[in-house]
Formats: sequence, C-alpha cells, structure tokens
Amino acid sequence: KSDLIHLEQSGKIKDERIRQLEESMRHLQQNLDAISKVLSLNPEMDEVKAVLERKLNEKSKNHKFIVDGCKIKKGTKVLDIGCGWGAFIDYMNKLGADTYGVVLAQGQADACIKNGLNVKQMDSKEITPETFGKFDVVTAMGSPEHLCSVEQYKAGQQEEIYKTYMKQVADLLPIGGRYYCQTMVFGPNMVKFEDIPFGKTNIWKKKFTNEELMDIICQVFPGSWLPYGKEGIIEPASKYFKIVSIDSGRLDYMETIERWSEAFIKFNFKKYLYY
Repeated sequence: KSDLIHLEQSGKIKDERIRQLEESMRHLQQNLDAISKVLSLNPEMDEVKAVLERKLNEKSKNHKFIVDGCKIKKGTKVLDIGCGWGAFIDYMNKLGADTYGVVLAQGQADACIKNGLNVKQMDSKEITPETFGKFDVVTAMGSPEHLCSVEQYKAGQQEEIYKTYMKQVADLLPIGGRYYCQTMVFGPNMVKFEDIPFGKTNIWKKKFTNEELMDIICQVFPGSWLPYGKEGIIEPASKYFKIVSIDSGRLDYMETIERWSEAFIKFNFKKYLYY
C-alpha cells in the first residue's frame, strides 16, 4: 500500500444520467470561472492571502507542512489535483520539484500557464498513468469535494465513487508513494438530506434556514455532495493506502471563508461591470 496523509463510475449508467452529470460539470466550471474572475478583480486579495498565510503558519498547516509530510524535495515528481491559481505548485517549483497541475476552471488554468506553471485544464477523473506518467506524490486540496453529485448520492453511488477515485490515485503512485488529501466532510450537525428544498430557495431573502443555505451551496457548486465524516474518506482509501496522519483544519477553513467572503462582496467597479 502507498501512504496516505478520492472514479470514474463503475457499472452502467443511463444516457440521461450521463447528460445530467455533464451538465453539472459545465455549470460547476462556469461558476468556478466566474468566482475566479471576480476575486481576481479585487486589489486587496494579496492582502487577504497574506493574512490567511499567517493564520495557517501559526497552526503549521501551510505548504511546508505538506512538503514535509509528503517528503517532497528537488526532483520529486508531484501532481496537484485541483491546483487553483497554482500557489502550491509555485512553492514546490522553488524547491526544484517536478510539478504538474490540473484544474477544472479554465480561468485558473490560464492564469497558471501565464505565470509559467505546468498546468492543464481538464476533469481530474480523466487522469490515468498514461496522461502524465506516474508520480512520487499526489496532492488534492479541495478537489475531492466535487467528486459525487447530489443525484449520485441519492442513487446510492457515493461510496463506490470514492473507492474508484482512491484506486485512480493509487494507480498514479508506486508502492510507498504518498497522497495528501484535504477535503471537507459533513459533520454530526449536518441537516437532514430530505429537508433540503433543492432548487426552491428564494435567494433574495434576508435570512435563511440551514436547509436553505445548503440548497444555495448546491446551486453554486452543482455536482458536489460531501462524504459524511472522515470515515467517508478513510474507508474508501483503506484498500489502497495506509494512513500516516489525520488532522482537522475546520477553524482555519472558517477563517478562509470569512476572509474570501468579505473580499467577494466588497464593492469594486470593474467587478460589477463584469456582471
């Protein structure tokens, strides 16, 4: 087994379900592109990133933490799945690592390429050992959150999807290779699935129930339904990986969301012209 610090689907799927999944992926890519564009128009974003970096440094959850845990050094071949704007790839490049990145949002891919990073725009589920070859390390920070759709969860396919994903990642690594996975999961206070008014929330309201907020989140990130608890990640991985460490960054993520939300809604003329 390789070390762990998530599939293509198996089985037959009706054409209509495939069409729904493809439509969800298109909507997700469009939303990610729009969010990336709006955030890039905020001149204060560098300041926000600096604040977040200081916050993360205090808790040892920064790029160095990942590099040390995955034993990344000069010459290490690393794939970063869902690399965003390429911050971690840039960090590893300075160490002399052989880096590759994939990201779904075309805007983010374009920004990475413009900055000289080795990044390709593609659906990570399409990666095979033939795409880039095998790697010493694979990292995924945030992207495993978008593997399973609401429709797939309702159809009882979530567990199999994460098992297939873990096999996909394992196939990219040698025995002893390391995979760093950073993802959100639903906690014990998650609202009941059957109580969420999917597609029915009035977004112009001033106050929302937790169930309505989940509906809005699902509209912003279509095709995404999180696993329940850390077990939803550990169990599908157990056939292919052994766990090296587990840690919770819940408070850090709350800080991240708060800072990015402030920047997102702050008035900027160019940003509003974009819409």
